[in-house]
Amino acid sequence: MSIIFRVAKEDEKERDALISLFKYAYDEPAPALEHFKKCFEVIYKEHYLGSIKNEIVTCLRCIPMEQNIRGVFKKCGGIGMVATYPEERRKGYCRDLMRYSYEKMHSDNIVVSNLTPFKDSFYMQFGYVNAKPHQFIEINPLWLDKWKTLPNGYRLKRMKISEGLKELRDCQEFSVSKFNGGVKRFDKRWEEIVKDSPAWLVIVYNSKNEIKGAMHYNVTGYGDQFFGEDVVGRMGRIGFFPKTLGAKHALFHYMYLHAEQLVKVFLPIYPSQDNFQSWIQGHIKTKIEQHFISMVRIITVETVFDKIPVPEANYGDINIEIEDPICAWNNGILKLWEEGGILHSKFYPHETLDAKITIEGLTALLYGTMTVEEVEYFDWMTNVTSEDKEILATWFPRKEYCCTEFF
Repeated sequence: MSIIFRVAKEDEKERDALISLFKYAYDEPAPALEHFKKCFEVIYKEHYLGSIKNEIVTCLRCIPMEQNIRGVFKKCGGIGMVATYPEERRKGYCRDLMRYSYEKMHSDNIVVSNLTPFKDSFYMQFGYVNAKPHQFIEINPLWLDKWKTLPNGYRLKRMKISEGLKELRDCQEFSVSKFNGGVKRFDKRWEEIVKDSPAWLVIVYNSKNEIKGAMHYNVTGYGDQFFGEDVVGRMGRIGFFPKTLGAKHALFHYMYLHAEQLVKVFLPIYPSQDNFQSWIQGHIKTKIEQHFISMVRIITVETVFDKIPVPEANYGDINIEIEDPICAWNNGILKLWEEGGILHSKFYPHETLDAKITIEGLTALLYGTMTVEEVEYFDWMTNVTSEDKEILATWFPRKEYCCTEFF
């Protein structure tokens, strides 16, 4: 019995079939499914399906985004909601659907992909490698009492998240441009996120009435076990986007104003703002939690390195034979060279070979999740000279990574 892979259609029957599959596979709560129903007309093209006799048996979602990779934003596909009914599992349908998604991303000029796996070893067979998960620090708002007053000339304005989308988006894009892995959202993704959202938004203005920061968040519960042992006041699902130190001060002041209401604040740790210990006081130790592991993969090798900044030097070029068993368009001899402090790349089939590298090794180097020595130790890179390893280490040093999007 053959399976057909295709993009979802804007059709109520198809929408409801996807809802049934998500409910079965993930036990998605009713509010989440209702939200999906309301947003389907906006996001239906992001869903890829496998059907047998017009019945959907497997699906995934590919969210188009832009991701900061070593300071350059690249088109990225966020894979999520991968699901198959149990009677159709272990038949290779999910594997073939993943291949279909790679072909779609490649044709849409998407050059990298990210996902959050249910099990990392499952997605390693598709060429993904592990990257550092997004982390959060749990603090008590009382620890922010050094910011109990607003900085001079600053003011705050609270609203529903949908009311300040333009301002929030500007601050979010400013913040994610500062660190490796940060994600910009396209219009449809923002529309989906803010639609009927209960989240709050606070905007920071300076003395010239310029927007200098924004933070979205949710609050739940009250106090410290006032209404039961498991009920405490919390601030979570925070997006923390100051543009200046004064705005950071103002946002911490806003959190402090919740000290009589809340006892836990789950603040995201971004690589550009990870010196939290310098901004809080009155504690002995803190608790850091992390999201599920993040995984990354190169989809299109030939163009993904273009414009990546590297140290300016006369290194010449390196010719690397790429091995990618899934994406045939990535196989070949890739020439990498630097001009004016940026990388360039192109396939040259007849060049002399300097090294061999797998798609996993190349992805790890691009994202900075591993050193050159580690990539070689994993047998993801072979036949490389010590001189070329030194060049690759200069071009691709280990780099802190944080993907701010969950899917």
